Amino acid sequence: MNLFYEIALTQVPKLGLKRVRVLLDTFGSAEAVFAAPRDAFDNTGPVQKYLFDEHGRGEAMRRAEKEMEFISKNSINAIHITDSRYPYRLAQCSDAPVILYTVGSDTFPSEHYVAVVGTRSCTAYGRNITEKFVRELAAMLPDVTIVSGLAYGIDVCSHKAALENGATTIGVVAHGLDMIYPPAHRSVAATIVERGGAIVTEYISKTWPEAGNFVQRNRIIAGLCDAVVVVESAIKGGALLTAKAAGGYSRDVFAFPGRVGDKASAGCNMLLRTMQAGLIESAEDLVKAERWEAVRRETEQPLFAPEMKEEYKQIYDALKGETLHIADLALKVNMKTAALMPLLIEMEMEGIIEGIAGGRYRNVIL
Repeated sequence: MNLFYEIALTQVPKLGLKRVRVLLDTFGSAEAVFAAPRDAFDNTGPVQKYLFDEHGRGEAMRRAEKEMEFISKNSINAIHITDSRYPYRLAQCSDAPVILYTVGSDTFPSEHYVAVVGTRSCTAYGRNITEKFVRELAAMLPDVTIVSGLAYGIDVCSHKAALENGATTIGVVAHGLDMIYPPAHRSVAATIVERGGAIVTEYISKTWPEAGNFVQRNRIIAGLCDAVVVVESAIKGGALLTAKAAGGYSRDVFAFPGRVGDKASAGCNMLLRTMQAGLIESAEDLVKAERWEAVRRETEQPLFAPEMKEEYKQIYDALKGETLHIADLALKVNMKTAALMPLLIEMEMEGIIEGIAGGRYRNVIL
């Protein structure tokens, strides 16, 4: 396989992914496509016109030449769909990219790949769920890889949670690897690569993150994974497109429920109401639904009482042996709900308690 021609074929103007895939299936390689005479394409409709347009063909070659230089200078991995390194889950998808460009790892060896996606404008509830879900999942499945889009909100929260809990994570981006968008996430991207993960794209360098690219990016997120989990989403959003793509690939889709009337969860509730997603409330729910074998880590639980903040201890003691709604818990500890909620979030972040459906809480550390 000649990578130069493979890249060039993907850059022929107007040719498109579907036609490129058909040409590769027909001729065996991009080099053979370019070497074929014009009459070999007599019955291919506009393909002949696109391939033999002098300007378009020349531009494709120039782009391929520049990309080969960029790949060489920047340690970029260009993984063709026929390459054994190409992720097999994605390769099963009819619209899988012909070439994946990655910085960082060029292999996809994990047994479990889970996409964690959601709105850019996430709430504290969404961040809390994401951090807790990824933390639990990393503990139950040490080999899990968390996949997301490196965007603001739920995406970057899932990447950070994976890094904090020792899980590999992959960021799929909607632009070339000569940049990171948004720029604020450059340090996260660098850490992903340092910790054995990867930044992945189908776009060559100098490709800007245009709106349509994000839609295409979402299908790669879905295609890489066994399951897609939507944490928070408005009634319209990229996360729903990822869920739709996953459904089209016969991948499992799950969503966390939100409160009725909560705009940030309206998309999740719609997925659940229309049975486009399975309802989950924890990592354990996902593992059971997928019938994966969880690893139970034996850990010594610390004796929290001496070090625990007094207000934490009061809440912890009130929850001993019980699961309480926040209103009942507020009465039991003699606190207003508004004052209690921030403490519950802090305790949940520290793994002392956990929130479950219906605004109820229980102790994790027993």
